[in-house]
Amino acid sequence: MQKKSTLFRKLASYSGLVTAALLSSEAAQSQILYTDVDPDLTTNNPGTAQLDLNNDGINDFQFNLIHLPSSSMQIRVVGLSSNSITRDLINHPGSWQGYAYADTLPAGTFISINDVFFPQEIMASHYSFNDYGNWSDAFNQLMGLKVVKDGETFYGWARLSVPALCNNMTIHEYAIDTIAGEAVKAGDKCGNYAALVNTQITTPDPAGFCAGGSNELSTDSIGGYTYQWLQDGNPVNGAVTFYLDVNTAGDYAVVVTNAYGCIDTSATVNMQEFPIPDPPVITQSGDTLSTGAAITYQWYHNGDIIAGATSQQFVANQGGDYIVMIMDANGCTNISAPFTFIPVGVSGLQEVSVDIVESDRSVFIRLNDDRFLGGNIKIYNASGSEVYSERIDKKVGHLDLRTYASGIYLLMIENNSQRFAKKLILP
Repeated sequence: MQKKSTLFRKLASYSGLVTAALLSSEAAQSQILYTDVDPDLTTNNPGTAQLDLNNDGINDFQFNLIHLPSSSMQIRVVGLSSNSITRDLINHPGSWQGYAYADTLPAGTFISINDVFFPQEIMASHYSFNDYGNWSDAFNQLMGLKVVKDGETFYGWARLSVPALCNNMTIHEYAIDTIAGEAVKAGDKCGNYAALVNTQITTPDPAGFCAGGSNELSTDSIGGYTYQWLQDGNPVNGAVTFYLDVNTAGDYAVVVTNAYGCIDTSATVNMQEFPIPDPPVITQSGDTLSTGAAITYQWYHNGDIIAGATSQQFVANQGGDYIVMIMDANGCTNISAPFTFIPVGVSGLQEVSVDIVESDRSVFIRLNDDRFLGGNIKIYNASGSEVYSERIDKKVGHLDLRTYASGIYLLMIENNSQRFAKKLILP
């Protein structure tokens, strides 16, 4: 992943003032440590600029912009400590004083142990109407650099501009390979970026989604990066954020590009579509509700979740509609049909004869003996609420239920010691 930092780089202009400029630096976290100088830093002649190629707070190179006698100007680069610069070995016959000059390199040129480095070089000179050196009138050109730190050698580059008059110099960007002894290409901002960054996709477990739904894939969200998701090797239209909601089976990967065009593609993740499990069925035994085998369970009463009711069985203690949600091994869920539970808790000596006439919702009750005389007849709805109550003063009676809503009810006949119940279904 990319690590951003904001660092101060020194740029000293020795015209009576010393100034410091703020640069934006970004490490690609491959072997290339790249710094984008934004805004570009321009030093006027006469003046001095320093370059900290590896961003360790110690200047590695110094650029001296010099006024020479006879109104001539010159720019020199000096490697501080044991650092050095690539040199053009040609002495340029007929050139000013026959000097060799610091080299300009085409983009992609390898900078390595095979090159010739010198601790200081003339970049360009302007004398009268004559211009000398590879860096004279050179804009956005590349310089090869070598840094020695703790006995190890590192190679890098800088992109610079120098006008023909040598009256100023501009630093645009620079980079160094952080692997000791490894060659670097001039202008390369990425290096072996893909192998070392190793973009990862965070996947669900198991890797897939339930039929009719979706699941999310994601990678690290990093400012300045761009993303493109692939399905079966093809770009997914509009899938340009660090996450992707997947609702189609296939092989998925993400292409990540950092702010400097360095690209990495993740490994492929296969996403499957999992079937939804069959709806669970609730059965009742006494006051215990049960359902079939699953991985997880959650029971609900009248639409409200029952805290802690996460087993295959549930002991109901109040009437109402119960449902259970199950989850299978793939994380897919389904919900049962509502099961209406009516608490009975009945014990008694004999059956109560109850006849129901559905055509006109009339209930005729006939008691076989006198034991319930003085007791009560009560009716409860499916939620367990009492909707009817009457004292029993005779053995034969009639209830008119035409005004009651359709549904399941419990008819209860009770005295102080006994209770009988009958389920009523009103169409």
